Amino acid sequence: MEWWELGLWGLFGGFIVDGLEFWRLVRSNGGVWPVQYRSFASVAAEIVRLIAGAGLAIAFGKSGQVTGAIGAVAIGAAAPLIVEKLAQQLPSLPTPPEENKP
Repeated sequence: MEWWELGLWGLFGGFIVDGLEFWRLVRSNGGVWPVQYRSFASVAAEIVRLIAGAGLAIAFGKSGQVTGAIGAVAIGAAAPLIVEKLAQQLPSLPTPPEENKP
């Protein structure tokens, strides 16, 4: 599978997660756009999340960990959890020593 195909499937997986939640909120709100989706920050955060899902799907696919569309969709949907678990594996940054105060 080509890298761009993996990326598109990863985007689709990410969209499924938040797209279905968005649809549920609009439907339960009488067709009105939910307040939490009206800010630029919310839209920007969603774009970053979708790009992360696509990037992870490409990375997993190119490394041979994912070989098909379903795997790439699953990676895109699970991107926030994958990033969280990877971040937990990083060593903690050292805290700077306290300066001597006169």
